[in-house]
Amino acid sequence: MSKDKIIKLVIITIAIIFIVRGFLATFTKSTLAFDNFFTAAMILAVFFLYKKMHLGVGTMLFALFAFLLHHSYLYGNYYFGIPFDRIMHFTAGIAIAFVFYQYLSNSTKRLEKMAIFLLAVFVRKLSIMDAEILIIS
Repeated sequence: MSKDKIIKLVIITIAIIFIVRGFLATFTKSTLAFDNFFTAAMILAVFFLYKKMHLGVGTMLFALFAFLLHHSYLYGNYYFGIPFDRIMHFTAGIAIAFVFYQYLSNSTKRLEKMAIFLLAVFVRKLSIMDAEILIIS
């Protein structure tokens, strides 16, 4: 089996797992249904766009690690004196930066690069604001 087919199989399998988890959370009336469906949607977006975005296997694995870290539900724990929530958001920010970097480094359109960069800054700011709200409350 080729490397490309293995990558596609892994991505689809993980997306299906999160879709099933979303339905199970919906039927049990859990608040985690949105997280699971949103994660499945992002994984499927990677499935359809990873070649166009020129994402490497390392970047995709790191992004998958960030998703798995988020879905480990270790909130409230501290590691080396750092709250898990901050570690998780930092890891997600690095994963997003890797994805945008690989996409922008292979893109040739200046306007497209600027739009993606501004979107990345906006998304990162939302993540920081989310962490600041958690710290204040």
